[in-house]
Amino acid sequence: MKTIIIVFLMLITGCATTIQRPIVEIKDDPYTGGRTIIQNSKNVSAKNPAFRGSYASFSIWGIRETPDSEMEYSLTVEFISERWMFIPEGVSLIFLVDGERVPLTTDHESTRDVLYGSMIHEGVFYKINKETMLKIASGKIVSCKLHIAEFDIPELVKQNWLNYINNYWE
Repeated sequence: MKTIIIVFLMLITGCATTIQRPIVEIKDDPYTGGRTIIQNSKNVSAKNPAFRGSYASFSIWGIRETPDSEMEYSLTVEFISERWMFIPEGVSLIFLVDGERVPLTTDHESTRDVLYGSMIHEGVFYKINKETMLKIASGKIVSCKLHIAEFDIPELVKQNWLNYINNYWE
């Protein structure tokens, strides 16, 4: 019995102190010589009551089409909910970084799918430069509004962004 309690306590404390490290995928295209570097983000829960149970992930993507082209970066947002948001083109993502507005623009509305049951998925890309991404990731208090849903950005997500910027941004 004592052994079971010790193992149980180790599992609980281990889970509580585990820091989720960013998952970075590097994909090389042997046909074009292009490269994609993706930082997969932790899910962030929406904070407005209308979107209770909804969440989004905010991931950095770097894509180079050919070996001679420059890497282009975007902040990719995937929104999962039971409610459609219909994220429009234009300025549909605004960060508040230590009280300063940082708007991001997309060239097209979100892609939309039904995942399972009543859960839906919307995805959208925002082109971003290193300076803007660094400003967002380095903020002490960061929140954002994705069209009509609001999110507080946790420290772990900002740390993951900084890790990507420092180790993978070319």
